[in-house]
Amino acid sequence: MKIYNTLVLPTFLYRSENWTLTALQRRRTEAAEMKLLRPLAGYILYDHKTNDYIRRELRITGILGKIDEYGWNWLPHLQRMPQNGIPLKSYHYRPQGRRTSGRPKKSWCEQLQIWSWNGSKGPNLDVYDDDDDDDDEYRTSVLHKS
Repeated sequence: MKIYNTLVLPTFLYRSENWTLTALQRRRTEAAEMKLLRPLAGYILYDHKTNDYIRRELRITGILGKIDEYGWNWLPHLQRMPQNGIPLKSYHYRPQGRRTSGRPKKSWCEQLQIWSWNGSKGPNLDVYDDDDDDDDEYRTSVLHKS
């Protein structure tokens, strides 16, 4: 488990703060995670142990939950950045011109709104103003999730 926590997990979660995963990518991510965890728990695929059972036995949370949590934790940092910072500019960027045919891809901000609609325990998107540098609001809304 030490190798998983110190090497695999940080490598897998690197720069995941602003990922917007499709359903297919979420399934593949969970499959890759379980492909690593199943042997660590001492099981093979044909033992028919559920993913939740293996996670409970190893006492870890799912990687998709961590990706969602990293996204929520990135929002307050993004809101506190200077107005001319590249991450904040890219957050507010809206492309010009015609869209391609088909359903448009979700932006990171739209994904945050979907998480909040689904009852995910993230920060309130209305709490953060661009000119507000109050760290107490940050601590109460992000660190003390309820």
